[in-house]
Amino acid sequence: MGSAGNHDVRLAVSDEHGGFSDGLGAGGAGGQATAGRASGAGQLAMKDVSARGKKSVALNLKDPAAIETLLRMGRAAARPSFTARPAEELPLFLAQWQGVLSEPAAGEGRDPGRLETALERLFGCPLAAELLEGDVLPARVPGYHTAALDALTQQTGLMWFGCGPRRVAVGFSEHAELFRAAPEARSGTETALFPDPRGRYAFEDLLHGSPMDSAALSEALWRGVWEGRVANDSFEALRRGLQTRFRPATVHATHRPIGRRRAFDRWRATRPFAGAWYELPPPFDSADPLDREEANKERVRVLLDRYGVLFRELLDQEPPHIRWGALFRTLRLMELSGEVVAGQFFDGIHGPQFAAPDAFRTLQSGLAADAIYWLNAADPASLCGVPVTGLRAALPKRLASTHLVYQGTCLVAVSERNAARITFHTGAEEPRLPDYLGVFEHLLARSFLPRASLRVETINGSPAKNSPYLDAFRRRFDVAPSPGHVTLRLRT
Repeated sequence: MGSAGNHDVRLAVSDEHGGFSDGLGAGGAGGQATAGRASGAGQLAMKDVSARGKKSVALNLKDPAAIETLLRMGRAAARPSFTARPAEELPLFLAQWQGVLSEPAAGEGRDPGRLETALERLFGCPLAAELLEGDVLPARVPGYHTAALDALTQQTGLMWFGCGPRRVAVGFSEHAELFRAAPEARSGTETALFPDPRGRYAFEDLLHGSPMDSAALSEALWRGVWEGRVANDSFEALRRGLQTRFRPATVHATHRPIGRRRAFDRWRATRPFAGAWYELPPPFDSADPLDREEANKERVRVLLDRYGVLFRELLDQEPPHIRWGALFRTLRLMELSGEVVAGQFFDGIHGPQFAAPDAFRTLQSGLAADAIYWLNAADPASLCGVPVTGLRAALPKRLASTHLVYQGTCLVAVSERNAARITFHTGAEEPRLPDYLGVFEHLLARSFLPRASLRVETINGSPAKNSPYLDAFRRRFDVAPSPGHVTLRLRT
């Protein structure tokens, strides 16, 4: 067990007469650390007179490291005592911090405030493009509908931007500037797409002035998106790209189909014409160390909003320019300023941990120990792929086709390959087993790319059609056994 602070510490500094007065920190009854003049100018003698014994260390105040030591001791002294939580509580904390546990109030329906809060936790977070509205937002916003995101975009200037092949992040322009990696040297192709790099253009306008046909122009635009150079001001363009797998059919720009509906649909599929396309300015880059440090502080603030607690293994899942090695010095400086709390908040994590003050208060007040929730294995709140010692159950690979179901700190079910293989970590007689099945209802009923049915092949390693768990499924779904699998559909 560790401690994030110790309230039984008292710091005092020597006055000009050699006596001691209150200095850094807050007092307590268990012992005190005092600071007095030592031999030699600019030195303090640090003396520990707690019940564990007496010792003194001379600190040279001309040494910046000594000042940092004093500041950290003061910050630690001001914090209340805290015992590190077991590692098995970390998944629950991340889910609660990110709003995955939230339940809709009676008659609440679609709450714009809930969506705004969910998005704020996700600013700058790279996600597989299909997960944002497929799983990540629905896990945080009960009854999520794509129209809510469209309305919020029009009202606030929210944007999405590419951050790697078929990966996107959401935020405002400052997040795009801070979290996009510097692209490789330009070939000139993207610049040529836009007559004016400051303008915004409908797809048809770009097509009219381009030597490329519809398919080639679409490919060039999406390539620019994944490289972080091009964006679109509508989420509908991203949805249409996902629906066509970003591979439009080839239709010449002069082709204007008329008449039959199939011809119009084929023409429409070649054109991601929703919204306006535009060229993104380069991401943040400065030779000034102070500017770079301020940019890193902003990145840390966004990451703390997302995770609450930061440590090396968690940040190693991020893009290289915002991983632990790039931000550790900034975290230490923010600790000294009091903006970040350092300590051991969870067991099973080797190395320093840093928390937002609000997250520290959340840990002190306790977690929702009996909440039932689900999330995608590649969700930002998921620990799949993050090496943490002491988790109660082994986690599956971080794949977008895998979903996890928890009750409190317990991993109660894992769905792999979009329900083809299901594993329960409870017995078939578990009273709350039907409550664990909400993730499958989500996959069938979500507003974006819902599945018409789910094909379940095995449950706990045995053929699904013979599984004792099917009784729980029958309470929520239409269940149709077939040779080799079971089909789940929403009840009509």
